[in-house]
Amino acid sequence: MAKRRPNGGGTITKRKDGRYMGRAYVTDTDGNRVRKTVYGATWDETNEKPLTTKLTPAQLRALMATLRREEVGAATRFEVLRVLRNALNRAMREELLTRNVALLVDMPKVNKDKGTAWSAREAITFLRSTRAHRLYAACVPVLVLGLRRSEVLGLVLKDLKTESSQAVLPIPEFCARVLEERRELQELEQKIAGQHWSQPEGHDLIFSSEHGGMIDPTGFSRSFDRLVKRAGVRRITVRLARHTCGTLLAFLKVRPKVAQAVLRHSQISMTLDVYTHVAHRLTAAVRHWSPSLVSTMGVKRPPDR
Repeated sequence: MAKRRPNGGGTITKRKDGRYMGRAYVTDTDGNRVRKTVYGATWDETNEKPLTTKLTPAQLRALMATLRREEVGAATRFEVLRVLRNALNRAMREELLTRNVALLVDMPKVNKDKGTAWSAREAITFLRSTRAHRLYAACVPVLVLGLRRSEVLGLVLKDLKTESSQAVLPIPEFCARVLEERRELQELEQKIAGQHWSQPEGHDLIFSSEHGGMIDPTGFSRSFDRLVKRAGVRRITVRLARHTCGTLLAFLKVRPKVAQAVLRHSQISMTLDVYTHVAHRLTAAVRHWSPSLVSTMGVKRPPDR
């Protein structure tokens, strides 16, 4: 039975001189379709010879240099090379390549400094401004417990499967009250939605849409951005906002051992580093906070020293 090449793989024919000739149309580096020809002593040898232009580290460096000259951001250039590395790794696993030349090209340096988390005062100002919003209760665990966006939106009232998932996370009393208020609001939303209320089977979501469905993570981030703008505080992302947790716990005078459990630090020294870092700022700032601002969170103002 004659051997066949896959669709688009070209053809291999035997010449009169006994050699085999392979031909196929390929796309060159300029994007043009050109016809390539290779020869071999056997069909298998011809089949294994590459028909495309050989990729080199120099070509990739030239590509990255071109992107930089065209003022493509470092983060985008980083992603381009990362995707290419992954693609070539896949080709190696499929035995289409013997090496990944993209690994020989240095990754663009990306500035990882994405800003500074809020101070305790900024966080409380934000919470005070969002108190009447239906997503207020979702913002509280982000700021106070340091929960990730996915952890908050997936928060359910049900038994979990693994022992590690059952670990108790200590929360301040006012956080518990906020969650209770959220449940009451959700019951009201369910009555208003009536037959249109629908939650995913087997789930009892605490933070759901107005009709019971799951909240889209991107949509939550957009709502958070709007709330930040309305509050008039420094703009930061949800991911960065969760790092305010340590500052708030220090302000609330939560014991370091409890804070360690909330922050999920493996060593108490990590928690003490956070407390030490924010203590000097809190000492000066707290004296100027109004009681009404602090009481918004349902906590007492730390005593003056």
